[in-house]
Amino acid sequence: MRLAVSLLALLGCAAAGPISQSTLGTNVSATFNPLTAEASGAAALHALVKRRLPHRVHHLFEFVLSEGAAGAGESEYDAFRIVEGRGGKVRIEGQTTSGLSRGLLTYLRTVGGDMYWSGTTFDDLLLEDFPSLGDNGLDGSSWAKWRYAFNVVTFSYTTAFYDWNQWEYLLDWSALHGINLPLATGGQEYIWREVFREMGLADEDIYNWFSGPAFQAWQRMGNIHGSWPRPVSAEWIDKQWDLQKRIIARMVALGMTPVLPAFNGFVPEALHDILDGPELLKASTWGDFPEQYTQDTALDPTWDTFPTVQSAFLAKQAELYGGWTSHYYSIDLFNELKPLSTDSDYLANNTRSVVASLRAVDPEAIWVMQGWLFVSDKKSWNDTTIPALLSGAAEDELLVLDLASEAIPAWNSTESFYGKPWLWNLLHDYGQNQGFYGSLEHYANEVIRARENSFNLIGTGITMEGMNQNELVYELTLDSAWSTAPVDVGSWLWEFIERRYGLCHPAQSAGAEAAHAAWDKLWSSAYNNTDFAVQAVVKSIVELVPSSTGLLDRVGHHPTKLTYDPRVIVDALDSLLASVDASPALAQVQHFKYDLVDTARQVLVNLAIPLYQEMTAAYNASSPNPTVISSVGSELVELLIDLDSVLATDEQFLLSSWIDESRSWSTNSTEADFLEYDARNQVTLWGLATTLPWGLNRYASKQWAGIVREYYVPSWKLFTDYLLATPVDAYNQTVFATHLRDQFELQWQTQIWGEADGQVWTAVGHAVEQVRAVREKWAGRLAEVYA
Repeated sequence: MRLAVSLLALLGCAAAGPISQSTLGTNVSATFNPLTAEASGAAALHALVKRRLPHRVHHLFEFVLSEGAAGAGESEYDAFRIVEGRGGKVRIEGQTTSGLSRGLLTYLRTVGGDMYWSGTTFDDLLLEDFPSLGDNGLDGSSWAKWRYAFNVVTFSYTTAFYDWNQWEYLLDWSALHGINLPLATGGQEYIWREVFREMGLADEDIYNWFSGPAFQAWQRMGNIHGSWPRPVSAEWIDKQWDLQKRIIARMVALGMTPVLPAFNGFVPEALHDILDGPELLKASTWGDFPEQYTQDTALDPTWDTFPTVQSAFLAKQAELYGGWTSHYYSIDLFNELKPLSTDSDYLANNTRSVVASLRAVDPEAIWVMQGWLFVSDKKSWNDTTIPALLSGAAEDELLVLDLASEAIPAWNSTESFYGKPWLWNLLHDYGQNQGFYGSLEHYANEVIRARENSFNLIGTGITMEGMNQNELVYELTLDSAWSTAPVDVGSWLWEFIERRYGLCHPAQSAGAEAAHAAWDKLWSSAYNNTDFAVQAVVKSIVELVPSSTGLLDRVGHHPTKLTYDPRVIVDALDSLLASVDASPALAQVQHFKYDLVDTARQVLVNLAIPLYQEMTAAYNASSPNPTVISSVGSELVELLIDLDSVLATDEQFLLSSWIDESRSWSTNSTEADFLEYDARNQVTLWGLATTLPWGLNRYASKQWAGIVREYYVPSWKLFTDYLLATPVDAYNQTVFATHLRDQFELQWQTQIWGEADGQVWTAVGHAVEQVRAVREKWAGRLAEVYA
């Protein structure tokens, strides 16, 4: 048996190394250096095997790192070759550590192994069916020099409270999938604290500048500053730096080039008295935040004070890394902020000055710029201002991330960023929302179309705001970097499901036909979007602030419009249940249970739409019907309670997991309570909600057990009560939203999980049994509304 992987490929790694002693001076610490902190190369791969694979296969792999290990042309990167080694071992040869990693995953997939955000299938490897590698073996390489991962805000929406075990898993997943340019901006508050202290800034001013753990991404980008209701603690900053060092060391050991933070201009206001220079600029207001928390003060990149701070930060960062740097730096000057001026010379000088500030410290520095500004603010950024901004950097000084190439591409309206190197990225998800959504054929074709039509495209990546949803979308996108032709989605999906459910195993094989039928239905519906006004994961109306109008058919990147027939998702759920009927062993397969719960979740939240329509139609009728309003309102609440019971059967869908992660960062109860507040606030109000409507309210909403029952259920109960008590001509959304906020939402933020009855920390119930019971309970209503 031979797997055709000649078109597979890995990303190239740029050289990363020390900044010269002469640049830094003499204060270079040798206490920590990512280059020496862990064994790298083949040793790193052996360590990964021991971490993730069953003990019985640890001895079967041999890794050889050699530039001549596999032939690759000029447009191929990270080539690998898999052959049969001595003693029956699988010998993986690669030009780079990243090549070895992808080679390992390529082989493991031939024996039923795979790794996802939600877990692995490595415990069920088909050892007795190891494919014969033959005389030629398997080989692969990538057309993409770089494979990028993460969004600046992923560090808030998903990994805000990750511990080392979670990060270690995520980095192993990244390595196996060939990611070699990961964003790595965590822990930087520690560096800034040291820099600001050495400049003479008081700790009070420093700590009051930092935002809370769940909101640090936006403080780093200059959107907000400060933390509510209390400052972030020294304990948090210190522990996050300890974690960051481990993350960077592991990234480097696994052959990755971390994209490090750098200075983007935003500083505490008190720094002006220390630096002198012109009065600090004030950034534009972001969101609906009051000035106390936004209009961040900043240095203009063209001022003499800007390189002063840049040099201090980069030098301190390199010092803390023992003189090491990756040479790649993430900087966003205008993330969802208006530029001070759109004059072409001003914009070009901004870029030129930023590059100069980087290269004064690191002569090999490359600025990694998110291209989100070009599509999020088209009033400021056009065919005059975009080339002006980009003109300030040479081709070897800047790398542009086309952040949402799959839905809102900028490359094809900017002459491929006017010749600057760029990466095609899939964003797909905002706020870690969870609805089924994708356009698999489109994604597979678009990245290759970009490659064929843009000479300066040098890689691809995934830039989701939040992870842990729609896993197959990101798996397909990463695999597309290994093929010079569009991936055959049908064949790819078939193999994906075979591995995911272990359908080659005799115990599960009887359910294969029905399982594949389920995914054919999902692929043809939710994952075959052709309405590109719907640009991202679809939210459910049950997550939103209830309203009598405006919830349905929203488009853009926070849509509620379904682009498929919801009956097809019901049929897919029935097929999954049929597959476990045919093969009861599937009930014990982790990823089958995950997908079963996820599909049931989508069926139930879709059913909420016609129920909502019935309730609001009864209210808005010429003769409102309070009986229907009350009964359907109660029915909607019952549906949500059943949804919560389904979600509660899987650890991946628990609010308590998010809260537990947050509280785990401190043994001090007061600090732990603050961390829980931050976690709760992000997934609900997202801020202070000092004005209504509050634009960020429920931006990062989740369909998790716990939040459904304890946040959405009370919200919809209050809404039903409001409709029953309010004549149509007296309806006022602001009045209702104010009542909801003051009487419920604000109090919920400060509650402590586990203090109320029924609040548990682990999954409850049996997934298959609960899904089946709920499906049968709502069978009549589903048949009625979808007749």
